Amino acid sequence: MSNKKFSAVIVEDGLEYIEIIKAAMVMNGRFHFQHFENGWDAFNYLKDQEKVDLLITDIVMPKMDGLQMVERLKDIRRLPPTIFLSMKSEDSFVSKAMSLGALDYIKKPFSPMQLLEKINQFAKAKDAMGS
Repeated sequence: MSNKKFSAVIVEDGLEYIEIIKAAMVMNGRFHFQHFENGWDAFNYLKDQEKVDLLITDIVMPKMDGLQMVERLKDIRRLPPTIFLSMKSEDSFVSKAMSLGALDYIKKPFSPMQLLEKINQFAKAKDAMGS
């Protein structure tokens, strides 16, 4: 396995989920990350960032939701692989997320190990591509 480090942006306003996401990132050991509590702040950061390997975002948040943030980002830059997190499991939310190019959609509640599995799959795929 490679030791390449990856950059991630986490957009989540729920304290308990922030801790779960951070735990998964630490368990993987290959990510450095920025955290934002709403889509607006994350959008303003991401629009100018050239190198973000992975975006993990909640959907329902204050100021700008995760779907709106991703839609706006797609208009101005190449979107990093994105994992959506949400308590919303209606087909319309999942379909919208997938139509925006989501790498995955994880229903809350989830454990650090569930997210870690997705993060590890992402890292393994990136290693295989050599990027």
